[in-house]
Amino acid sequence: MLELYQFEVSHYCEKIRLILDYKQLPYRTTEVTPGLGQVDLYRLSGQRQVPVLKDGSDVVSDSTAIARFLDARYPTPPILPTEPRSRGLCLMMEAWADDSIGLNSRKALIGAFNQHPNFRKALLPDTTPSPVKDLVGVIPGDFLNVLGTGVGLGPTDIKLANEALRQDLEALCLLLEGQPYLLGEQPTLADFAVAGVSMYIKFPASRYVALPEGLCDQGIPGLADDPAYQPFFAWRDRLYADYRQPRRGQRRPRPVAVPPPSTSSKCPSPAMVTSLDQYTSLLGSAAVVPWSELDGAWQTALALASQDPPSCVVYPDSLEDLTAAVACAHDHGWRLLPCGHGSKLSWGGLAAGIEVAISTARLPQAVDHAVGDLTVTAAAGHSLAELQDQLGQEQQFLAVDPTYPQHATLGGIVATADTGALRQRYGGVRDMLIGVRFVRYDGQIVKAGGRVVKNVAGYDLMKLMTGSFGTLGVLAELTFRTYPQAPAVATVLLAGDDAAVKQSLAELRRSPLTPVALDLLSPALMVALGHEPSLGLAARFETVAAGVEEQVQRTLTLGQNHGLAGQTLEGEAGANLWATMTQILGEGAGILAKVGCLPVAAVDLLRQVDELGGLGRIHTGSGVGLVALGVGQDSQAILETMRSHCQAHQGYLTLLQAPLDLKQQLQVWGYSGNSLAVMEQIKQQFDPPRLLSPGRFVGGL
Repeated sequence: MLELYQFEVSHYCEKIRLILDYKQLPYRTTEVTPGLGQVDLYRLSGQRQVPVLKDGSDVVSDSTAIARFLDARYPTPPILPTEPRSRGLCLMMEAWADDSIGLNSRKALIGAFNQHPNFRKALLPDTTPSPVKDLVGVIPGDFLNVLGTGVGLGPTDIKLANEALRQDLEALCLLLEGQPYLLGEQPTLADFAVAGVSMYIKFPASRYVALPEGLCDQGIPGLADDPAYQPFFAWRDRLYADYRQPRRGQRRPRPVAVPPPSTSSKCPSPAMVTSLDQYTSLLGSAAVVPWSELDGAWQTALALASQDPPSCVVYPDSLEDLTAAVACAHDHGWRLLPCGHGSKLSWGGLAAGIEVAISTARLPQAVDHAVGDLTVTAAAGHSLAELQDQLGQEQQFLAVDPTYPQHATLGGIVATADTGALRQRYGGVRDMLIGVRFVRYDGQIVKAGGRVVKNVAGYDLMKLMTGSFGTLGVLAELTFRTYPQAPAVATVLLAGDDAAVKQSLAELRRSPLTPVALDLLSPALMVALGHEPSLGLAARFETVAAGVEEQVQRTLTLGQNHGLAGQTLEGEAGANLWATMTQILGEGAGILAKVGCLPVAAVDLLRQVDELGGLGRIHTGSGVGLVALGVGQDSQAILETMRSHCQAHQGYLTLLQAPLDLKQQLQVWGYSGNSLAVMEQIKQQFDPPRLLSPGRFVGGL
């Protein structure tokens, strides 16, 4: 919804309110507090004067600029004539109203304030105590005249202003003879500028402007009550009756044809009803896919994400369209489900009351790869697989190994904090994300961080957005730190009994060996990979060839000393091992859970997972991993048992993917910490109306 920052008693603001009502555009007003409020206005618009109009991500100041902006974006009905001569007269009259009539009416109003005690008292708010009103009323007018002399508000200045206004009012009455509006049969910007500034000569009725009761329908003595100028004020009042909407109550229909939906960058027509129609009008039919036309994979993913599947999926193809789509949802109070390719929509809590899913998959796929700085910037909807291919041309890569790597988008990886096995060496996603641009709940763009690794500017919103599951903003653009590809890579796979694996892992941690990935694999996962049913330990080394060879040999020797069988996988064989275990866990399970525990308890956790019929993989450096289970009647009991085990070892179990009924029965996040109140406050700051992925995060946020 449009937002107008204003002073209630400002003829410039009144001009814009008249135009908004004439175009029947829904808007809300924000009264700017003089002083402190103007500081906030400066932060928003770069200047301190009202009016300022905010339309999604666009912020426009100055009443003339706002009028032109509104006529360009919402062209029907127009306020600027297209015929050159009429257009020139319109702009000239607006300048006449703003500069000449406006200045003189303000001087004349101050003169009336000085010379008429009752008028002076009426200017005070209704809540002003009577003694204060009486005191203001008895201040001598001559004293106020002295104060005004020297600053252009002395008696002579005010007399000249009144004389100029008489000429202006006479000219306006003559212009309106025989025609309904200043330039003919239709109202224009000139009419709204003149009507707005006339509020200082004679105030409109209280239903239109919030004024002290004593001022309503009152004005400058000698002007507002002069019969010669009543035709003008009758015209002004008729204009208000036809087009100005009351401050309270329902908006009245007006005799102006409702235009066809605009294709502007903002939500086009308040008269439309359904989100499908709104977004089709806003972005075009090619950018909107109704639920009935989605393929089976999308329908399944969305059905697992929300108890109420959305009416459509929207595909903005530019940042401007993305902000417009979010702003449109905000204007109508529609709940959004941000996504990329939809591969992880089934993760997390069930979203509630979703009306529209917004996919970033069609955002521009341009990549800004600063090779020398080891950074890359790309759209949130960019495919990870494609980005890795592009980075590989410069012998660099993004150090993540997420689930569904062929389908995952950068935004989805960040939103779910899905790093994978490489966190052993490179840390989590939050450690690699150095810049972010996202769209707020109201369509405004927020930018944090930058495009250099050593950047300390602003708040570290990158870490806050990581793992937020789309509940704080719609990710639009991301900047990551990249790493050089190693010239040599090899993997060692050790296998044996639990005690031997524990001893080998403890010794490996104490050694100078530096694996980039070090994962424990459950017996069932080892079988699925084509090995014997025993606990596995996979270590991946990346460095120069001699370094890899030495570390591989030392790892094999370490395992042999503890009775573990070992093998080396190089090249494609090693890459296939890591890709296959990721695929088995991610795509072959009816239930997928993220687990965490103390690293020293990881072996015991995987043993329990195996006994309960599941497959598991834990990154030994962090104790974080994935567990996959089949769906059965005892699924809930199994998950509760695993969760208890994790919690007993200072960990957790979060249900990522599961049938709807299981997510409804079992607490998805299983959070037992004391930070929920802080999370609530953050959600309130970033998404006050709770429109972004409501219900997907901890505590139903």
